[in-house]
Amino acid sequence: MSLKEKNIDNLLYELTKREKGFRNRTIISIIILFLAGAIWLFWTNRQVERLRSELQYLQNQIDSKEKQIDFLEETLHEAQNFNLSKVELNPMTIKYLSYNPELGLAGNLFRDIKQLQYQNTEFNLNGKTPEEGFNSPSMISYILKENRYIEDIALNSSQLINYLPISKDELQSGDIIIYKSGYSMLYIKYSDPFDNNVVKDFSIGMTPFGILELKPDFADKSTILRPINKPGM
Repeated sequence: MSLKEKNIDNLLYELTKREKGFRNRTIISIIILFLAGAIWLFWTNRQVERLRSELQYLQNQIDSKEKQIDFLEETLHEAQNFNLSKVELNPMTIKYLSYNPELGLAGNLFRDIKQLQYQNTEFNLNGKTPEEGFNSPSMISYILKENRYIEDIALNSSQLINYLPISKDELQSGDIIIYKSGYSMLYIKYSDPFDNNVVKDFSIGMTPFGILELKPDFADKSTILRPINKPGM
């Protein structure tokens, strides 16, 4: 083999070697790029999921805050309404209403409610005892039960047979006013001996601000019930 042919063979060998090296490097580069892309895609998906999760969390927080704002606005409105509708009773009137035999059941119920008020019984949406606190219907249920007018601690449809439905024009002391807003209050009507026997009335019961005496028309009335003592009680 001549020198020229050897040079050509060496050149071809070198070119082939370089081509294989280039091809290998290209394959490795493609593999690296593919892996890098896969890693980047995986990381991006994780980031997207994380951002979605954070977005959902923030949305839940916003929804929660909006509900809190709505509740606070409603509570503020109720507080303003209660403040405008609040009835102030002097100590002599309270004693008169608590022990006036002419009031009968109404006097007993009023006295029991005032006792709970003096004990600083608090509002509790799910409460059913003086220790837990009460919501508005559960407190009325409690004092009626204490006076042996209902057996259970809730005003529900099964117990309405123990009450007479009353029209608004027939209201008298001892009736239970159930308001459209959900409050259940005891109605009291009396002639005030300390104010020239002027006829006055109010409703008393549990509110989110504690036990209050309010004007009977502080809210729209839904139902008026008159407790009927059960036979044998």
